[in-house]
Order: sequence, then C-alpha cells, then structure tokens
Amino acid sequence: MYIKKNLLFLSCLMVTLNIFGQNRQINLWDGEAPGAIANASYKQQVDSANSWMSFVTKPLLDMYPAPRETDNGTAIIVCPGGGYSGLAIAHEGKEVAKWLNSLGITAFVLKYRLPNDAIMVDKAIGPLQDGQQAIRLVRRNAKAWGINPGRIGMMGFSAGGHLAATVSTHFAKKNIGNYRYDQRAARLFDTDLSGNIHAGKYYA
Repeated sequence: MYIKKNLLFLSCLMVTLNIFGQNRQINLWDGEAPGAIANASYKQQVDSANSWMSFVTKPLLDMYPAPRETDNGTAIIVCPGGGYSGLAIAHEGKEVAKWLNSLGITAFVLKYRLPNDAIMVDKAIGPLQDGQQAIRLVRRNAKAWGINPGRIGMMGFSAGGHLAATVSTHFAKKNIGNYRYDQRAARLFDTDLSGNIHAGKYYA
C-alpha cells in the first residue's frame, strides 16, 4: 500500500511537471561578463514581498519550458521593466512566462544587469551585452532545449521594452567582448520576433 501511494505521488508529480514546465535557472555568462568591475559593496537584492530585484550582479535566465502537449518550438525572452533601477520580476517576468507557456511557447525571463559605473566599465552597453548574450545562449542550445532556432524572440516592458528593441536592432554590433565576430555571429544575436509592451528611455 505504501509503495502504491508513493508511485501515485510520483506519477502526479510527473504530470504536473509535464503540464507546467520546470523552472530552470541558467547563468548568462561563464565567469564574469565582459567589462565587469568587481565591487564587494555592490550586493544583489531581492524584495520578495514586492517581487522587485535590484543591484543585479549575476545576470540569469529563468527558463520556463512549454508543456510538451502544446509546445510549438517557439521561445521568447522576457525583459522585465523597472526604469533601469530594478526589475519587476513577477508581473513583468514570471507571470508573463506562465502566460506564454499557455500558448505553447517556452519562455525565458532575463534578469539583466542594471547600468551602473560601480560594476561595469561602460554602463551604456551593460544591459545590451546581457540581452545579446541571452539570444546567443538560447539559439546555441536550441536543439538541446527543443526550440526552433528560427523562432526565437524577445519582448519587454518599460525599460525592458527599450532593451528588447535595442537588442533587436543592434544585432550587427558586437558588444560581448572578445567573441569572434562574423556574419554567422550576427545571426546568433538576431531575434526572429520582437515585441515591446511599453518602452521606456535610457539615459547613459
């Protein structure tokens, strides 16, 4: 009886994971981001009560795979807004990812660095570097993650909308350090789909 109950529990768990997808957190960079400045006093903060993230030091992609039954191979990277002073990681991040999942789309919430002279050599391109790397990372792992490499897009809210638009239109400009740049590399950074819910402005 005990074994049957455990098997039933595991079966229900597998069905739940299959329907809703298992969140996976992926480091955006292997090591430090290009142009990063080490600063021990600059510490990442998360206000769980208000779903607000600030002082981002370790950019991440939170992956929300689409349910297998409805997966259409499309992937969208979501850039939360916050006026480049923080990230609204719930209603402009996780909740949007879950909505995209309901449409059969695999979603990635990009927790990008916020422009600050204290942690980056050139704050004008810090968020753009993370956005370009996010596209590159998803496209390079498309086969392993069950994604169509020709159906990768980016959307954003407020400052995140500005970032999504910048990434979508600056794919021919290399901003990620010593990565070898050629025509193939430009394709790695390019988006196939782009949408801005409401775009803000950025003043470097």
